[in-house]
Amino acid sequence: MSRSDDRLFSGLVHLSIFLQGLGIFVALIIYMLQRQRSSFVARHAMQSLIYQVAVFILVSVLGILGIGGVSIGMMGQIFHPHTSIFGFGFLFALLILVLEVILPIWASIQGFQGRSYRYPVIGKYTDRLL
Repeated sequence: MSRSDDRLFSGLVHLSIFLQGLGIFVALIIYMLQRQRSSFVARHAMQSLIYQVAVFILVSVLGILGIGGVSIGMMGQIFHPHTSIFGFGFLFALLILVLEVILPIWASIQGFQGRSYRYPVIGKYTDRLL
């Protein structure tokens, strides 16, 4: 595989989070297919896989608790922040926005540019798996 293909797969695997639950499978498939061919792509795929699982669990827990704007929507939390159980709905909605949108986009940019990227908190753990 060429270096440009490595960069393409490394960037796209992070964007797979926007496929919702399917993104986890996309990251797993890319990891399984590329782990022997390209350590660069495998590293990005493992980061994306672990990150997506962690975000999925966090958002699910927040949804069950009824906080974070998961059940009401972000706009409802902005205009009626007292609607969440703990009154921190807007802050949790911003956290989810950062976790589900901003960090994966930043990681994909790093992958497209051929740079390594480690997600905060989970990065050191995924490095141990490789």
